[in-house]
Amino acid sequence: MKTTRHLLPFIIIVLVASSALAPADFLQDLQRSYEQYRVRYQPVRISMAFNQPLYAPGDTAFFAIWYTREDLTPVKGNQLINVDLIAGNGSTVQRARFKVKEGKGNNQLAISKRLPPGEYRLLAYTDWMKNAGDSWFYQKKLRIVTKKKLATSFPEQPGFYPEGGQMVEGYNNRIALVGPPAVEYVVRETSGAEVARVTTDSTGFAIFMLSAKSG
Repeated sequence: MKTTRHLLPFIIIVLVASSALAPADFLQDLQRSYEQYRVRYQPVRISMAFNQPLYAPGDTAFFAIWYTREDLTPVKGNQLINVDLIAGNGSTVQRARFKVKEGKGNNQLAISKRLPPGEYRLLAYTDWMKNAGDSWFYQKKLRIVTKKKLATSFPEQPGFYPEGGQMVEGYNNRIALVGPPAVEYVVRETSGAEVARVTTDSTGFAIFMLSAKSG
């Protein structure tokens, strides 16, 4: 019993010390697990830019696509992007898969000649994104019109689409310019200084670099 009395304070001290250390260890493990989770399951996004605002049945829709993480860094490696074209009644009328490399790519979608004019919904997503639900999917309204209406519907002003969906200050950003084909554009600062000169290709696309500055 004498030995037991001597050991008891030591056991109590060890237990108290262990309980005091456990929360810190637990928090460290929790933080480590959270960081691993964020690296593995960091939210991703898809951005797309199309060469036209409207299409007719039988047309080819050319587009640029970016696949990035929430901090706008490109997703590494080769990735497959699913693209669904959905009619107003909710049925999928076309489905295709495209590859992007190092978070970006250019491709085309051949619109079926059988599609009637109307407003469709285009979804773009990866198989991995389906685990988080369709809230992560890229969604866009795509209008299909008659050939006659399409001939008078092209916008005169071009559209500008930063890679990843938005410009990052202090970096040289890739910008997709979308407009009528074979037209030269000069991009200027508010001071009038020229920063880029590009010509759209036969699909209405052009790419140029632009450094984002504050103010």
